[in-house]
Amino acid sequence: MLRTYLSRFALLSLAILIAASGVSAQRLVSFSKNAVLTADVANARVEKHLKDAGLPRFDSDVDLYKITYTSTDEDGKPVNLTGLAALPRSGAPKGLVVYMHGTQWNRKDSPSRFKAKDDSASFYQELAAFATGGYAMVMPDYIGLGDNKRLHPYPLNLVNAQSGVDIIDAARSLTDRMAYKLGDNLFVTGYSEGGGTAMGLTKLLEEKNDKKYHVTRSAPMSGPYDLTGATRDYLLAEASGKDLIARAFLLGYCVKYFKDKYGVNADDYFSKPVSMAVNTAFKDGRSETDILLRLAVVSTLSGSTRSVERLLTKRFIEALETLDTSDPVIREMARNNVFDWKPRTEMLLQNLSTDNIVAPENTHNAMKAMRANGIGRNKLRHIEVVNESLDHGSVAKITTVNTRKFFDGGFEAVPEAK
Repeated sequence: MLRTYLSRFALLSLAILIAASGVSAQRLVSFSKNAVLTADVANARVEKHLKDAGLPRFDSDVDLYKITYTSTDEDGKPVNLTGLAALPRSGAPKGLVVYMHGTQWNRKDSPSRFKAKDDSASFYQELAAFATGGYAMVMPDYIGLGDNKRLHPYPLNLVNAQSGVDIIDAARSLTDRMAYKLGDNLFVTGYSEGGGTAMGLTKLLEEKNDKKYHVTRSAPMSGPYDLTGATRDYLLAEASGKDLIARAFLLGYCVKYFKDKYGVNADDYFSKPVSMAVNTAFKDGRSETDILLRLAVVSTLSGSTRSVERLLTKRFIEALETLDTSDPVIREMARNNVFDWKPRTEMLLQNLSTDNIVAPENTHNAMKAMRANGIGRNKLRHIEVVNESLDHGSVAKITTVNTRKFFDGGFEAVPEAK
């Protein structure tokens, strides 16, 4: 009797372990339907907001799902994250696109919260570019956005790329449950901060050396790949007015995270008035516009927009100039550089020649480093958009369409790529 009981107990234990292992492997914790994005609504909004982008029309409704999945944080500890899955009802024979979004502060704007109810352009551009052409999409929220209540590790490329690695298994589990026709190909892209995390994601996936994570094509766009080179130089470059306010926002977001994680003091990075503004402006629930306005008012009134020396402290300027890694901000930026490696994936890089938010040198330095590492035109090409009427935000219409062409047909589909 005891032997029978122990045998049954062993079998039950084994079953529990197998089940637990399956849950861990699939990553998917839960999912719920956000909305149905009908083709008519999508086409009307693309026509209104993105008329000149050259995006294809929708011919299928798209089911939008919020998914919750397991991942790991910057310390390797388990964490639940959220994201958006967009599944065209006509199926996705071309495969899965992982899209890494740009800088966001307000978690209400996270991809998993997108329900296609309002008349904004948020995510319509990305959905129009890929969901119309036989691709399913997933967009991770990242640590600190969506339902995760931490502060977002901004702008740490490799740390945030992990959310993209783990959402792949979650998405495939979701489509398996639904018997959804998802092709085998895997594509990676993202813009701005998401360009950096897309580059980091491609690197992490290649390091797995596992065919189920094989990336068919990758197209990081306008990302801060070289944090301690091009991005450091951008922070130190002489500027004034709104350009310095933009730097106050980007660096303020970074310092806000490092204050929470490492206990740094904003006074060590910003002049006194700006450090006070950084401490009070970045509040949960505020929009990026509201934060920028608060920083602009304080910076302008205090004269901090006149020069870099009046915005940043002498200590931090010297730390940036010498790349002093005893400073945790500089140390973690160095650990999250993603410009100097040897991708095996076909990769298209794009940037705007006059971008004043993410320095074009990030892309130039990546191209130089990868070419020096032996990566030729058969694997890596570059498009630099030259158009002074465009800025960091508006050029994304062009680069996203180029990415769709590249995913569809490879380098032959983007002959302007060099």
